[in-house]
Amino acid sequence: MDEKKTAGKRGELRVYLGAAPGVGKTFAMLGEAHRRRERGIDVVVGFVETHGRAKTAELLDGLEIVPRGQIHHHGVDFTDPELRLSTEDTAELMATVEESADRLTGLVGNPLDSSRLAADAVTPQLRPVGYDEVVAAALSGIDERRLVSVDVDERLPRVLADIGLLERVVANVIDNALRHGRLRPRRPIDVDGDGHVAVDEPEIAVRASTHGDHVELRVADHGPGPHKKVLDSVFTPFQRLGDCDATTGIGLGPSVAKGFVKATGGTITAEDTPGGGLTIVISLPVHEESAV
Repeated sequence: MDEKKTAGKRGELRVYLGAAPGVGKTFAMLGEAHRRRERGIDVVVGFVETHGRAKTAELLDGLEIVPRGQIHHHGVDFTDPELRLSTEDTAELMATVEESADRLTGLVGNPLDSSRLAADAVTPQLRPVGYDEVVAAALSGIDERRLVSVDVDERLPRVLADIGLLERVVANVIDNALRHGRLRPRRPIDVDGDGHVAVDEPEIAVRASTHGDHVELRVADHGPGPHKKVLDSVFTPFQRLGDCDATTGIGLGPSVAKGFVKATGGTITAEDTPGGGLTIVISLPVHEESAV
């Protein structure tokens, strides 16, 4: 029985090989396969011999089974698992390849952007921009946007910014919030009160409001957050919230975001989220005509 478990943007493939002597063990394995499917885990059965047992066939019903191929050799027919990917699996594989390519582009792009900022080679093209359109564009490239709660009124004054740079900044901040929001241990919850227990997901809150002659965009997560003493170092190159996670990049994203915001005449700061977590605040000047 093959089990493929997807967890966010990363996947895990576990392959179990062997026999289950005794009908009881076969029933137990198939029962566990159904329970895993109910928890949202993809389970693929390689091969189970029913031996004509109706109970075994019943337990196989509803499970994905690797089709059997026919092999003819020296007058003898054999069956073997047909391991060619289905249309659905091929599409999923290609999506994973595309996602990995996007991540690699980000890993390569951040150091290049950092170098451009250090060389003062970033020239922003400033124009009136609405935070609502920027957030919408940023979220379009984030797979887990269903976990992001957005409250950005389109009637807010427009800010003066480079829409391309600002979109990248907002996408970077939201992506970081989603990843670091997962570092807090998840808790089982009964979502609908029907006894079905699920695991809660981090919700990222994106809010915007006017403060004097600036409009602030706040991106709040509910992860562990950095210690108060290191809040100011969040935007330091190669800093990853106290280096608590060494698997999510090289820590240049926040520093690049700060450089882009600064280049457009704004500020980006870090605050504690009430109740725990980190809030990133992007503040940009109001476009004069929008303020009238």
